[in-house]
Amino acid sequence: MTDALPFESLWSEPPPAVAKSVRRVDSGLYIQTKGNSSAWVHRFMVGRKQCWAGLGSTRTTTLDEALRKRDEQRLLIDAARAGVEAARLKRRLREVVVAA
Repeated sequence: MTDALPFESLWSEPPPAVAKSVRRVDSGLYIQTKGNSSAWVHRFMVGRKQCWAGLGSTRTTTLDEALRKRDEQRLLIDAARAGVEAARLKRRLREVVVAA
């Protein structure tokens, strides 16, 4: 009895990793392909951190839908940033009022 893993009985080495690529389509919009599948992704920054958000498969989501979803996400991100800035401003105002 051997202690071989299942793939070792079929190949002399592990199966090759599936190649993954990301290509820019528009500002912040990319197509990510992996094997036979592909998906729309939105790339954006939060502070200095790069973030990726999925927008759907290219089989079920058209380019126009992906652009619309990206724009909706941008509005939400901008609103969140504005909320953070507003909260910071309120804290500063409270500090000034307390100090006075």
